Parts: sequence; structure tokens; C-alpha cells
Amino acid sequence: MISPTAGDDLITRGVLVNTAQLLEGDHKTAREQHLKIHVRPPYVVGKEQAFGLETAAVPREFASLFAVTHKEQVTDLEAQERLSGLAAYFAKTFKDCPIEDRQEASLVDVVDSAMRSMHEATVSCMPSVASMERNFPVTDRGETVLWIFQAFEVMGFSDHALFQTALILDRYYAKNHKSANIAPQSQESQEILIAAVCLALKIGPRPDVAFSLRMIVSHLSRQNMRAEAVMQAELRILRALRFVVGSPTVQDFLEVLSIRLAVFDSRISSLASYLLQLSLADAGLFHRYPPAVLVAAALALSLSTVQAPAEAYAVLKEDFALHFEAGAKEPSMLVPCCSDLHVFWLSSTTWLQSPAWKVAQHLQTKFAKKNYHGVSLLSPPFPTLPAVPFLS
Repeated sequence: MISPTAGDDLITRGVLVNTAQLLEGDHKTAREQHLKIHVRPPYVVGKEQAFGLETAAVPREFASLFAVTHKEQVTDLEAQERLSGLAAYFAKTFKDCPIEDRQEASLVDVVDSAMRSMHEATVSCMPSVASMERNFPVTDRGETVLWIFQAFEVMGFSDHALFQTALILDRYYAKNHKSANIAPQSQESQEILIAAVCLALKIGPRPDVAFSLRMIVSHLSRQNMRAEAVMQAELRILRALRFVVGSPTVQDFLEVLSIRLAVFDSRISSLASYLLQLSLADAGLFHRYPPAVLVAAALALSLSTVQAPAEAYAVLKEDFALHFEAGAKEPSMLVPCCSDLHVFWLSSTTWLQSPAWKVAQHLQTKFAKKNYHGVSLLSPPFPTLPAVPFLS
């Protein structure tokens, strides 16, 4: 098979040739050559194809680089048979998709290792709940989380940015012992909050930043905060976290672990998202388990609630296992995490007039909408969680 290095080299040369033609004014030739190149997923290999480029677009002197023998094709097919269920899903789903969506096909070769790397990155960034609660009292954090939910819904920011903002704040208060002396409603605490939002937006999906950050700061602070002060607060956060920001959040794990479950019930992902956002109100629960475990528990509880078939649990079990080395302790955390999340969901209706209760009320209204399939109207399993196939 052609190596990625050789393919990248050819692509680079093609870009350089194309650029040179544009600089010389030969726009027609450059455009014709550009239109001949069709990006294809690396797992699609035919007699005239290799590494995502058609040989029709390759100069003759480089055509030999893309020669694919029958033996190599057989080896490629054997490799596909060894793919995990998740990798095979990407290979099958995106094989004939529109060309603009074929970038997803690159996940075929890396998704398994990426899942493990995501888990390792999140574990290293989990904050100490005890340290965080000393510097960021439960009531203050509850009010902050409620503000984040309300502000982000108004601004239309993504759930990626929402969870990333909360994670940055929790990690900052767990690391920075000087923050214990900051008054909850002080200007400094407000600057830290807005700075965390800005950092999450900077490292998150580009669609979140529809306006300039100065405009966002002005709007969120009701024109009571200077952008320069927020930038200084960003620097304080970055120094406290040693410039390690942007670790995966529960939203990243949810998108991956739920992708193969949508065929069983469209409500599964929305209900899991509701439970994860609800658990954000309780730092002790949210940070007690690694994100991969918490997300898998939310999905397992969702499968139980919608009475999904046993095949759905098998899919979740297989994809969940991709995060860990053989013999890892994390899979054993799934049963107690499911139990804790179930009890938390049942008790969420009894938080009268507390910040957590206000968060629950806000989320119940949000997830009752049609675009979330009205999942907040579903009743949790009562009084105990039914036996879950791969948990029992």
C-alpha cells in the first residue's frame, strides 16, 4: 500500500504546481487540474485508485507511486475485517457519502486509538472536588452553573462550549488556592467567569464564535467589563492550569458513544445529554467518575428508560471498552456510576429553591422541547434501576 507520507508529498507537490500556475496567470489550467482531483477515503482502493487520489489526476512520472497490487488489496480487506465495530461503522457509513463529508472516513484508522487517548487526556485533567469546593462553595458554583446554562441558551453557544467552560472553572478553582479569598459577586470573580467562557469559545467549534469576542464580553457583562481585564483573567487561568486547556469533555464522549445507538431510538442521545447536563449541578457526582464512565452510565440509563433492545447494550458495551487497556479498573466503575446517576435523577425533583433545583427546572424546560424529543418529560425507572444486560 502507498504510505501516507508519499501521498502527502504528492498532494503538496500538486498544490505547489497549482499555485505556480495561478501566480503565472494560467487560471484555466489550474482550475482544470484542481477539478480532476477527487478526495476519496483511504479505505476505498481500486485498480486505478490509491490513498484517496485518482491516478487520472496524477502526473505520469508519479503514477508508479500509486500502483496497487492484488495482494495489497487482499491485505486491505483483511485489515477491514479486524476493525472494531465503531471503525467498521465509519467505513460502511461514509463509503458512498458526498465528497464534502468524506473527511469522516479518516476516523476509520484512528478512532480506536483516539478513544483511548481521549480517556487518558480527561483523567489527567480531572479536578479535585475537595479542593474545588474549598475555593468554590457549592452555592456559588450552583449559581454560576445556572448562569452558564441561561446565558449559553440565549447566545446559542454549543454544548461543547458549555461543558468546556464549566470544566475550566472547576479546574481553576481546584488549582488556585488564592481564589478562596475572592468574593462570589466581586468584579474579579465575574472576570474569571467571562474569561472561562472566552477560552472555551476560542478552543471550541468555530460556529460558536459568530461575533467578535469583544462583542461577546460586552454583551455577557452588560457592558460593565473591559475586554483587557478579561484577557488578564484569561492569563491567570492559563497560568493556574499550566496552559493545559481544551481537554475532551463529556460532550465529546457522548457524540462518539451514541453514534451507533441512534438506530435503536432517537431519544437515547437527547436523554443522555439531559442527564449529563443535570449532573453538572453536582460537582461531587460530575467529577467522581471519568467522563467516559459517566457518559456510558448516562447512555445505559437512557437505554433502560426507553426500553431499548439487548443489541443496543451490546453496541454500547463494545464501544465503551475501546477507551481502556485490558484489565483497567474503569469498567468496574460503570455499575456504581449508573446507580448514583439514577438516584440523582430521581432526587432532582426534590431540590426545592436551591441552585441545583433552579438548574433542574431550567433543564426540564429546555429538554421538553421538540428538538430534544421531550426527554425531560420521561419518568426515570422507579423505584430501582432495572437489570441492565451488560451491567448485571
